[in-house]
Amino acid sequence: EPENSVLIKDAINEAIYNRFRAKLTTKEEANTFIKVKLKGVKLTPLSYDKNGYAVLYKNHVKIKFDVLARNQKKYSITSEGSYSFTIVGQSVISDKKKFDAIKVASSKAIDKFISNIAYHGCISEVKKSK
Repeated sequence: EPENSVLIKDAINEAIYNRFRAKLTTKEEANTFIKVKLKGVKLTPLSYDKNGYAVLYKNHVKIKFDVLARNQKKYSITSEGSYSFTIVGQSVISDKKKFDAIKVASSKAIDKFISNIAYHGCISEVKKSK
């Protein structure tokens, strides 16, 4: 669904701004390039009511990040995030519920990516000091 890509793009832009305290810029001015590819979005029912309708879902998002730093260090990281939500009293998932779940799961995947990048940055700094 094309809407998923827009949600994930917005979540990534927000993460760059909020977590890195950085901004998006032109290729010429950038110190780091991040290529993001959505590898999958999966919605799985987890629990059913007495009538057989799903009432609890888990949304799972998988995103691949290819990072190229100005110093030519390359990282390829696949990160995943998930979010569980209920639809009690409804028989159909609303678009808003689904999109909110995708946004939260994407944010979690982005947080894992950022942690991974921080880890790699620390490792390279330790290796330089030895």
